[in-house]
Amino acid sequence: MKKVYLINAEYEECTYDKPKIDLVMPRTALHYITDGYGYFNGIKLGKGDFFCAVENQKVCYYPDRKIMWKYYYFDLSGDDIGEIIDKYGFLNDNAYGKFNFLEEIKELKKLFKIYDRKNIQNEAFLNNLALTLLSLHNDYLNKCANLTFTSMRVKKIKEYMERNFNKKITVEDISKSFFLSRAYFRNIFFKSEGISPKKYLQKLRMEKAAELLENTDYKVSEISVSVGYDDQLAFSKAFKGYFGVSPVSYRTKNNLIR
Repeated sequence: MKKVYLINAEYEECTYDKPKIDLVMPRTALHYITDGYGYFNGIKLGKGDFFCAVENQKVCYYPDRKIMWKYYYFDLSGDDIGEIIDKYGFLNDNAYGKFNFLEEIKELKKLFKIYDRKNIQNEAFLNNLALTLLSLHNDYLNKCANLTFTSMRVKKIKEYMERNFNKKITVEDISKSFFLSRAYFRNIFFKSEGISPKKYLQKLRMEKAAELLENTDYKVSEISVSVGYDDQLAFSKAFKGYFGVSPVSYRTKNNLIR
């Protein structure tokens, strides 16, 4: 379970004395605009837009002085918040965008306020609220097919796979890490890369294994573990299926060439 928690939920109707927020954020806050206009990092946003002010990032936002915005905002915290926000792309061009889940936003606020009034200390509940909030963005993206965001998401997923293929991770693990259903994950990845995420993960592992067989004296069992396989037999079978020869034969052949 990802360590991210919903720690506050509010609705605000900005007034003329609302100060400009121009600082390094002490926390991460997602804002959902229900009316009016305002500016986030120089971009004019209005009804139906959201923006994310990220912890430890410099931001500037304020309401339009003629038609001031109204919004719900949710503060998030947790050890994994930076990683999660990065996966969503909220650090860069996608720190703002459209949303269409206002009723769900209202319900989440109600749930948090009920919890808050009872003064209960339940990290699992706050974690579930935060993950529900983030999953609403996935649901919306699934419906609206935002190609720019999808391309960015696939890029982030590929970077994650390239950093972690040496660990015992599965496609299911990766899809859960990015809050995606396995079917949707496979669909956007295949459309972008022309290869399934399972085959791409295998490609990373097999090519690294071949490199190690060619350039090191590591045992096959050691190479197996270093590319994410606990079972040497399963690794050897996968390697032969990919290259047409066993790891031992591959090493012998390439040693002879040198």
